[in-house]
Amino acid sequence: MMRSIMNPDQQAKPTLQTQCVCGYRFSDPYTAQSTSRSPCPVCGRSARQLSLQIADKIGLSDDVRGIGSAGSRRKWFVKFHEKRELYRKTGRWHRIRRSLNKRTDHYEEVIRDDQTGEVARRCSEPLSEHRGHGSARQSSVP
Repeated sequence: MMRSIMNPDQQAKPTLQTQCVCGYRFSDPYTAQSTSRSPCPVCGRSARQLSLQIADKIGLSDDVRGIGSAGSRRKWFVKFHEKRELYRKTGRWHRIRRSLNKRTDHYEEVIRDDQTGEVARRCSEPLSEHRGHGSARQSSVP
């Protein structure tokens, strides 16, 4: 899975260039918009070509998942998931690694800051005791 989230400060500004059909580039790109164009100093024509260049950066991230099963997918005994996510509160990227192992009754989740490598959250506990997170939440029945 690939995602791109762009910081507005990193975006490049578009550039407009004006040149004559002979290839001469004008220093003022807005000469083509004026009603009375001056002729090209090289060939004398008043025809113009406009080119608009827009550049941007794209960042890619990876997402890896795996399931170990015996026979069918329903009877899994180990799952893992590693991905990068943008932590919206700080605007920084974090690497998240989760692993669930039914055979050893173990759940582990490690969230690291991508820039510093600092561990933001670590959870290591028996899988049978792992409750209150995501889809493991107990539904409230009135």
